[in-house]
Amino acid sequence: MALVLALISAAYRDRWPDRLIRGYTQIGAALPTFLFGLLALQYFVVGAGVGQVLSGGALSMALLPALIIGVDRAAGWTQLLRASLIDAMNSGYAHVSRARGARRRRTLLVHALPNAALPFLTAIGVSIGALLGGSPIIEELFTWPGLGSFTLSALTARDFPVIQAFVLISALLYTTASLLIDLAALALDPRLREVRT
Repeated sequence: MALVLALISAAYRDRWPDRLIRGYTQIGAALPTFLFGLLALQYFVVGAGVGQVLSGGALSMALLPALIIGVDRAAGWTQLLRASLIDAMNSGYAHVSRARGARRRRTLLVHALPNAALPFLTAIGVSIGALLGGSPIIEELFTWPGLGSFTLSALTARDFPVIQAFVLISALLYTTASLLIDLAALALDPRLREVRT
C-alpha cells in the first residue's frame, strides 16, 4: 500500500492525488493505532455492519484488524518513500534519463525507485518491532484470539514461560526481517557488495 501510494504521490507531485495522499499520511502518522481501531469499530463494524464486534476466530474476521495495522504503518512508510522518490527524480541520473527520451513513468519506476527503496526497506525492517508491539492492542479491541492477546493475558496472569516465548518469537521475527531486508538491499544496490578494507 505504501509503495503504490508513494509512487502515485511522486508521479503527480503537487497535484490533487499528491495532496490527497499527503493528507492521509499526515493524519495516519499522527493518530495512534488503537484510535484507528476504535474508529473502525464505530463506523465499519457497528455503523455499517461490516464484520463482528466479537470475533469467533475465523480467518475472515482477521481482515479488518490487519487492515487497521497496515493503514497505520503505511502512512509513515509512504511519507518516507515519497520524499526519497522526489529526491531521486531531481537527481542527475533522472535528468539524464529524461534528456535521453525516457518517459517520466519509466524514469520513476526504473531509475528512481531502486535508488529510493533502500531507506524505505530499512524503515520497514525497523518497524517490525512496532508491528509486533501494536498488534496486541488491536487484537484486544477486535477480540481476535491471536498471539498478542494471548501474551497480554499471560502478562496479567504473570505466566513467565509464555512471556519469554513471545519475546523469543519477536526477536526471531525481527532478526529474520532484518536479514531479509539487508539481502534485498544488496540485490537492489550492487555498490553495497563492495568489500571495503
